[in-house]
Amino acid sequence: MSAGNPNFVKGHKRQGGRLQGTQNKISKDIKEAFKLLIEKNIENLSGWLDHVAKKDPEKAFNIIIDLSEFIIPKQKRTELTSKGGKDLFPKGGAELADEIYIKRNYVKRN
Repeated sequence: MSAGNPNFVKGHKRQGGRLQGTQNKISKDIKEAFKLLIEKNIENLSGWLDHVAKKDPEKAFNIIIDLSEFIIPKQKRTELTSKGGKDLFPKGGAELADEIYIKRNYVKRN
């Protein structure tokens, strides 16, 4: 028994489907609905954050950071290597990079 699509012909160009990088319709619709929800409640959102900040400023800050992830895309971690593919950092470099990363994120997250 062979795995995969029995109608697949090697070397045949792909036809149809979404273009690479195109969001599927459901994801696009959910993001649009969330955007509208935030836009309609922007004034309320400020008040809610002020209310939370009075009791727990760190929690309010974390809420802002969490919401920012919907607007500002997360950056991917990049591994640096030499031309030969060797690690640029000496032993312990990964730990040093993690320490720097943690220090740059000002608030400890649970």
